[in-house]
Amino acid sequence: LGEHVRVVLVSTTEGDDKPGKYPKMFRTSQAMLVSKVDLLPYVPFSVDSVVADARRIQGQIEVLEVCALTGQGIAAWCAWLTEQRERLVGRRY
Repeated sequence: LGEHVRVVLVSTTEGDDKPGKYPKMFRTSQAMLVSKVDLLPYVPFSVDSVVADARRIQGQIEVLEVCALTGQGIAAWCAWLTEQRERLVGRRY
């Protein structure tokens, strides 16, 4: 598959307990996307808790909060992907 970078997706609607349930997934990932952050006022989800748990497993994990509906964090996500591509294959443009 050519898997050079791993990213784990955590949705606010599915709970903040995922790092404890799936530690290997977090241990082997370079980044964690917290999605659907527009729903934070309405769901029992703690970004601070999920980040702390993930960093206990993988201390260097990059965390990005995103929302496709509002566009929050999408530019940062795209910039992170571009940075990873450039790190792996160099700048092409």
